[in-house]
Amino acid sequence: MIEFKYIAPFLTLLFGVFIGNRLALGRDKRKEYNEIVAPIRLKLIEQRDQLNDRDRGQKIDESLFNNLEASLGLKQFKHFLEAYEAYKLHYELAGEYVVPTFDNNGYFKWNENGKSNLCSSFNNLIANLPVK
Repeated sequence: MIEFKYIAPFLTLLFGVFIGNRLALGRDKRKEYNEIVAPIRLKLIEQRDQLNDRDRGQKIDESLFNNLEASLGLKQFKHFLEAYEAYKLHYELAGEYVVPTFDNNGYFKWNENGKSNLCSSFNNLIANLPVK
């Protein structure tokens, strides 16, 4: 029979290889996730920060989220889509563009709470894209 002093190091080695492999796979998955999520999150933050008194900026294009479903998973992606639908609604209801005339160059006129609702929609979208 094989002695315990020979089996214990071998079993410890196998256990260490198994744990190390699991940790390496987790690190790789996290890195891939962040490579997809980080640019989208950065773009959302930039657009939120560009909101000002005279402009609401460009509407976020849905094509930005093409690769997101695979990274987030179905349940989290559904939450993100719900937040995106709320964003689209707040974007449309935020106000209206005043057409340029001889007196002015045209500008965006915010509705009451339009800017704060749109900003909170951005924050909700960003919260649904956590960086791991």
